[in-house]
Amino acid sequence: MNRTDCIFCNPKREILAENRHGLAFLDSYPVSRGHALIVPRRHAITLFELSDEEYADCFQLVLPLKDLLLARYAPDGFNVGANCGEAAVASGLVPGVF
Repeated sequence: MNRTDCIFCNPKREILAENRHGLAFLDSYPVSRGHALIVPRRHAITLFELSDEEYADCFQLVLPLKDLLLARYAPDGFNVGANCGEAAVASGLVPGVF
């Protein structure tokens, strides 16, 4: 994490899962109970800016995060997606959010 003005680079909430290049935490503005984000540790505007290693590490967090959310919230299902670029999200610039 490397930008002091970025809410994704400096999450102020519980880290649910992490590895060398990524981390996961609950969304501050959840669409549903257990809505979580996986973001790269390096500030990036989209996942297309990530190196192969950063990209792989972020996606390796999906399964452990799913297990944690399943145990904590018992959802009926999961949506996994990526918002890439300002036009893809209502809130503006989002660094590689999954």
